[in-house]
Amino acid sequence: MTKDKNGTQTYFFAYGSLKKGYFFGHLMDKHQFMGEALLEGSYQMFLHPDGFPYIIPSKSADKQVHGELYRLTSNDVIADLDLLEGHPGEYTRTDCTVKASNNHRYNAFVYVFNAKQSFHGSLLIPKAKYIEDKSTDEHRLKIIKEHGLEQFLKR
Repeated sequence: MTKDKNGTQTYFFAYGSLKKGYFFGHLMDKHQFMGEALLEGSYQMFLHPDGFPYIIPSKSADKQVHGELYRLTSNDVIADLDLLEGHPGEYTRTDCTVKASNNHRYNAFVYVFNAKQSFHGSLLIPKAKYIEDKSTDEHRLKIIKEHGLEQFLKR
């Protein structure tokens, strides 16, 4: 298993298009799926007009974001995830606590949108559980190509 510089295992919490079977889920195929999990803390989840979900910290909501927990088999993927998520910049890779379906808590990292409020035109995802809409795939491909991120598409 991959360990960080402190000798601990590295975990990643995916809440959107990196989940199993979703648009970029194939990028996590070689990593150990630990199961469904909840991101602890106060966050709200929104759907960006471009079709991607994002989370922002919230003082008014104590919603646990639904997602998946992965144990990374290689830390090499972190650089790819940073590029895909626009870290640093659009998103920030943030340390977090995640409660897995086995009721254990894990220290992981997650990508949080770099904004104090939701992006104009975004829709609130009320239960903080993202379900992908395949009808937006064509639009996503356009956005991916505009940002030069074609290397992350499934081949």
